[in-house]
Amino acid sequence: MHAHSKLKTIASWVFALLFFLLAAVAGTYPLAFKLGEGVLDPGDGVLNTWILAWGATILARNPGQFFQAPYFYPARDALAFSENLLGNLPLFGPLLAFSGDPVWAANAFLVLSVALTGLATYALLLRWTGSRTAALAGGLLFALSPVRMSQVNHLQLFGLWWTPLTLLATSAFLRGARWRHGFAAALCLALQFSSSVYLGYFLLITLASYVLARLWRTPDLRTRTLAIRGAMLLAGTGLALGGLLWPYLRLSRTWGMSRTLRDGTALGADLLSYLSAWPHSIPYGGRLAAVLPLYAHEKYLFPGLVVLALAAWALGWAFSRRREKLSQEARAVAFAGTVAWLLSLGPTLQVRGIITFLPLPYAALFYLVPGFSAIRVPARLGLMVALCLSVLAGIGLSRLIARHGTTPLRRGAIAAAALALVLVDTHHRPLTLYPRPVPSALDRALSRAPMGPGVFVPMPTYKREADGILESGRMLLTLPSGRSLVNGYSGFFPDSYLELARHLENGPTPEALDALAATGVTWLGVRYDQMTPGERLSWDPAEVPGGLQLLWREAGQGALYRIDRKPKPSPLAATLALPPTLSGDRAFTLALTLEAPHGTWVAPAPAERRALRISWQGASPRTEERKVWLPLSLQGSRSIGVPMRTPRKAGNYLLTVEGPDFVATSSVAIGSQAMPDTLTAPIQAQVSWQNPPPPPRVLAGQRLLLEATIRNEGGNVWRAATTWRERLAARPEWLRKHPRWIFDNGAGEVGVAVRWTEKSTGAEIAVGQARPRRYPLAFDVFPKETYRFEEHLFAPEAPGTYVAELRLADGFDAVAAPLAQYEITVE
Repeated sequence: MHAHSKLKTIASWVFALLFFLLAAVAGTYPLAFKLGEGVLDPGDGVLNTWILAWGATILARNPGQFFQAPYFYPARDALAFSENLLGNLPLFGPLLAFSGDPVWAANAFLVLSVALTGLATYALLLRWTGSRTAALAGGLLFALSPVRMSQVNHLQLFGLWWTPLTLLATSAFLRGARWRHGFAAALCLALQFSSSVYLGYFLLITLASYVLARLWRTPDLRTRTLAIRGAMLLAGTGLALGGLLWPYLRLSRTWGMSRTLRDGTALGADLLSYLSAWPHSIPYGGRLAAVLPLYAHEKYLFPGLVVLALAAWALGWAFSRRREKLSQEARAVAFAGTVAWLLSLGPTLQVRGIITFLPLPYAALFYLVPGFSAIRVPARLGLMVALCLSVLAGIGLSRLIARHGTTPLRRGAIAAAALALVLVDTHHRPLTLYPRPVPSALDRALSRAPMGPGVFVPMPTYKREADGILESGRMLLTLPSGRSLVNGYSGFFPDSYLELARHLENGPTPEALDALAATGVTWLGVRYDQMTPGERLSWDPAEVPGGLQLLWREAGQGALYRIDRKPKPSPLAATLALPPTLSGDRAFTLALTLEAPHGTWVAPAPAERRALRISWQGASPRTEERKVWLPLSLQGSRSIGVPMRTPRKAGNYLLTVEGPDFVATSSVAIGSQAMPDTLTAPIQAQVSWQNPPPPPRVLAGQRLLLEATIRNEGGNVWRAATTWRERLAARPEWLRKHPRWIFDNGAGEVGVAVRWTEKSTGAEIAVGQARPRRYPLAFDVFPKETYRFEEHLFAPEAPGTYVAELRLADGFDAVAAPLAQYEITVE
């Protein structure tokens, strides 16, 4: 009898696995039938495919180099610019070994992740309810939830099966405080974190809310043994994850990487997002409220009517049966889902795309919880809301069967009807497949290039939506060769990438080639077929530029060059630009001008932000260190901003800034009277401009150099950067007029905004990714001082006559009247 029961249990699990595999194949159609033929997203999807393929490859060859990914050269620990997806490799690795094709393996991984997530939710519900029908329905609701499936372009969000298993193990640990259950919960939590830092934090929030609710309502669980063992397991998990997360902390310190509440404000869920259905959903797409604010693709969070109805039934039963164990679980899950819903709204309430600036709890967690600031898209917490609703729906269905399924026939009818409704609720249109990256003639010619680091142009500065597609494809295609690339794509970009990209905006100039050679780049690949007509003007010269050796060329396609250039070395001189007097105990970003007078100055390796030693000698001596980005190489002169805080005591001081290869000194008086600035008073727009106009006629997509010398004729300091603490300390009357200080929108931070309009209609158009595009000041501009603005912009890609307009901007808002306008005809 015991053997028969065991076989029956095994058979039921095999059936569940096959059920969810079939559901995954159907729910991801046509992906399972075209695994190697396309990608679900040509940008982020290809990037995640590359990350998984890199991880599986390097762990088999040299695990110690896991974070030394061959992109964003010469930056170290480059993999830490993105999620490392390590916890997904036990599934992805065998798929890659079997197929030898990263795209095939990534697509198969996504299909299997849907099945495994459903199976994990099934295990949780089966343990809690004892109903296989309810467990199948709940697992299916979450595995194919429209909230999940709307994120198919984000492969990193699909390795979610550890979350239901963590809840299952934690529930058992709370009931008995057994080590085996605690170890299982800790292991699942660690695996979820290693699969995705995003999902790890989401799970931590959900888990903390669930445990808090269980302990609050069930005093019997609050034992000393539980507390001690739980603390030990949590500490052990944290230590284990420390090694995985350490490169991210190191990179954050090296490059100054951090998110701001601006991201959370823009990417938080709208209040009506939970009524906004995924457009691909057949029963709901286009029938419910279509809330389309910024980044709408992150905010399709309507879970479906069936899951809502069953979850409501579960809650009604749970609050009427408070003493039952399943009722306690249901109420704890409901509380966790409510917390996730509230945090998904981000730092401020939004309604139909209108930001109300009503503070929400997310803002407090952003500043108080270590690592929480890495969560760029709060709306993705809707995944945890979907999980909690699916679990509640499974509980609701189990109670419905228990109440009305008094006979086998009735139970069968309820089960069949429920599963049919679930299938209808999760039904959606076939997924869209995009062409996979394929090698070009230039890629095939790369075998002729030296094996050292190289760069492809056009090298984007991410002013256009398609730039991510361009770079992620290059990364995937060069992975088999192991070549290091200056190119790369991620949510973060090192300053070295942006600097080299700006050097290459004007073609193979001597300055650009010296910068590449100084960095150690040995080859240059040019893709004419990926350029606009305007870009080809600079990169298709009649003669090979000096310092380049032509290795391959094909008309209209591309060219491959060896870089053979040795920059003439030059010493580095530095001067500080200060007003005669500064306010005491205030934060400023002061201008430091660097100059290489006799050739090219090359920064010492490694490429990273440099620590500058800042010392004040005078009435109250003090010394501090600040990390800033210095150029990789420099010809001529450039001004950079150095943040520092002035001494508190008034008097005369000698300010010294010491960095690699330079020392700059300047005398300055520190006064006790506060200097008015744009944080405590409105911008004064008394500004004079001196600027050469751009060419009146350009080609579509051509890069334009906009230059302007701006003079601050007002009485306020134009601040380049402010902190939330400074905004908190600003005048109360200013805060009443500008309540956005807490949301880090850059209040008081001055920049130059560029706005494009059609001349005939006056309608504003988007050129690149934003309208208007804002360029922050590099350093504070004091009254009667000047600032040199120089930026390359893309011309519109549609022919016509346009007006490019420049304004001063405070935070997100252009606050000054147009200060320069240029009429430009695009051909």
